Formats: sequence, C-alpha cells, structure tokens
Amino acid sequence: MSGIQAMTPGSKSFIKNGDSVAFARQYNSNVEDLGHNIQQLRRLLERTEENINSPLLGMLDLARFLEPYKLALLKPTDCFL
Repeated sequence: MSGIQAMTPGSKSFIKNGDSVAFARQYNSNVEDLGHNIQQLRRLLERTEENINSPLLGMLDLARFLEPYKLALLKPTDCFL
C-alpha cells in the first residue's frame, strides 16, 4: 500500500524515494531513472505550486498535471505514473 500512497498527492509518503522504489520494483520499472524523475518532479511541483489554481488531490490530478511533461519524465516502457 505504501507504494500507491507514494504516488498519491496529499499522502505523507508522496514521492518519497523508498516507497516509490518499492512500487517501481513490483512493476519491473527502471529504479535508477525513477530516482532522477522523482527529484525532477519535486522541483517541478515546488516551482508550479503557487501557480496551480487547485491543489492536486489524487492520482488522477497528478496524471493530468504530468501529461504535458510525459516525454521528459517517462519512457514508452514505463507502465506507471
């Protein structure tokens, strides 16, 4: 469960490396790339936080927010996020 919470805005474990890595391993994702992407996601959220009219409330909001950045953050083989 902590892996899913690591990808859920508002959760205490949101985008924490340890929980995200455990979740990524379950899906055979590239853990090294994930570490870099999490760092970039944190920076992106910090920089845009004041410009977002409504907070990210769940995974669907996060997916919508990340859609314009998917080419930079994901490879076609990544199956979650």
